[in-house]
Amino acid sequence: MKANQTFTILFWIKKNQIRNGCAPIYCRVTLNGRRAEISVKRYIEPEKWNNKAGIAVGTAEGTRTLNAYLSMVKGEILRHYNQLLSNDEFISADSVKNSYLGITEDRKTLFEVFEYHNSQMKNLVGVDVVKATLTKFETVLKKLRLFVRKKYKHADILLYDLNHQFVTEFEYFLKVDQKIAHNTAMKYIRNLKK
Repeated sequence: MKANQTFTILFWIKKNQIRNGCAPIYCRVTLNGRRAEISVKRYIEPEKWNNKAGIAVGTAEGTRTLNAYLSMVKGEILRHYNQLLSNDEFISADSVKNSYLGITEDRKTLFEVFEYHNSQMKNLVGVDVVKATLTKFETVLKKLRLFVRKKYKHADILLYDLNHQFVTEFEYFLKVDQKIAHNTAMKYIRNLKK
């Protein structure tokens, strides 16, 4: 985990969904302020739940069994998080949730889409595009790889996680680290947006 990355797991009950005197227990995975919720498929009477600790209170066998189950769920979520981390993937709260639930994500990554774009453009050289245009996009891709490796310590990044901050930090990287002039940096960013 990066030093500035925050990851928490919290169990809580939905008091607004009480049925037959019991509320459903949920797990909230939070990564860098973004949340994902998972139903743990267990129910408890609200008065037997400690909100602060995120566990059931009491010494009955059912309470101990429930707390052991919640501990196991937390361990499994941590295992999936660490597995994603060791695979050098860009991790989000949703990707941890989906990994835990066994849902395969078909999310596109920045470099996957950029490489597809460049391969399509390569086929258009001489038809609709000049070789110099393709070279510019290949250069932007190289600069993006350097930036993502330096800034995020990952091999790629999900398109879902791109935002204005990513673009402004990329601009800063181009100008300060790569010593690229303003107009050229703006052209690289325009190519990225395409």
